Amino acid sequence: MSSSRAPLVFCDEIAWLVRRFKFEGDFRAGRLLVELALTVLIESDERDWGARFDVLLAVPSDAVRVRERGFDHADWLARRFARRVGMPLLRARRLRATGSQRGLGRRARQRNLTEVFSLAISPPPRVLLFDDVMTTGATFEALAQCCFDAGCLEVAALALARTPRSLPTRR
Repeated sequence: MSSSRAPLVFCDEIAWLVRRFKFEGDFRAGRLLVELALTVLIESDERDWGARFDVLLAVPSDAVRVRERGFDHADWLARRFARRVGMPLLRARRLRATGSQRGLGRRARQRNLTEVFSLAISPPPRVLLFDDVMTTGATFEALAQCCFDAGCLEVAALALARTPRSLPTRR
């Protein structure tokens, strides 16, 4: 993977919005997350960062999770983000259930994601991966490898938020 961006930090209000959207189906929270991320990217002069990519590819959710939630959260967010930035959207498939990655360390996440993604069509040369939250980057790395195996020349990742390495303590 050539680079990654995450304009928001997954803590406090952002974490609350992600949980409201992802686990409670609060689509207003999802729209707000997309708008906040776009605002940060624009204000940080990174609005054109994604322009060098041919397509946006959402990390596909586990089918079990989609059934539990009633929607694919990453695809939902990616469709809105792609529309706002004028980028075509490509879809991948998750070949097997991996279960929740929460609580797993980097190596366990990597093992859990070995050969888990596939692409139905050949992707264009430059792909921008998309997800809601990046923790270790293992999911992005696994999907990037799938893209490189399919012939991509450049793959980067964009998450709306990134988990902090450590949270400051409040006094």
